[in-house]
Amino acid sequence: MPGQYVSVRVDLAAKGHHQSRQYALSDAPRQDRYRITIKRAGVKDHEFRNLGLVSNLLIDEKSSGDIVELTHPAGDFFLDTDNPSNVPIVLISAGIGLAPMISILNTVCQRSPNRPISWFHGSHHDIPFYEHVRNTERSHQNFRVNMFQTRPTGPGQVYTIHRGRLNLEKVRPADLWLYNRLAEYYVCGPEQFMLEVARYLQAQGVDSGHIKFELFCVGDKEFKVDPLDLIWTESRAFYKKT
Repeated sequence: MPGQYVSVRVDLAAKGHHQSRQYALSDAPRQDRYRITIKRAGVKDHEFRNLGLVSNLLIDEKSSGDIVELTHPAGDFFLDTDNPSNVPIVLISAGIGLAPMISILNTVCQRSPNRPISWFHGSHHDIPFYEHVRNTERSHQNFRVNMFQTRPTGPGQVYTIHRGRLNLEKVRPADLWLYNRLAEYYVCGPEQFMLEVARYLQAQGVDSGHIKFELFCVGDKEFKVDPLDLIWTESRAFYKKT
């Protein structure tokens, strides 16, 4: 399903063991292949925080035709293609959270080209899939894009772009489809980002059942938490204190 991820397992010879990492699918589902998008970890992350071992290995040491172990797509965060609908879809992402959104976007444009879809994304520097997003916006009248960049570089974008951190208060309510109570919201990015987005949407009257996201950690162990439960727990604790 678009939005899901696969687990990739590689042999870390230097460490003497295998290691798994989860990567979101970054294209519409196909029978003959899976596409994932991998971000290179910086030197600081790699050396001091022990991050990026698998990602950098896949980028530096694997080539077309090499064999890797991976699972079938999994995860509760996905667009249900078995139950097609024409209600608006709103994608909200930050950083590498862009990858599953590309999968959902491509699927909607291929299977339901008349379905309204909006996308809000926050990035520090360049925006991955920039040309693809730009061409999709040009060819699909129902696709609305708002991008935020804290340190923009490269050519100017043709879609609406804002400087600074992603802030939904700066966009048109019509682009968020807040007046449509059936709209579906897909949120992906860092944990704190998703919690803040959930709080904002709920404050605007969006039903929690229409907000979809998933939290998971890297490595072999996966955990899932409902961010809306976290919000409720934090609110309850706050009221107890007062």
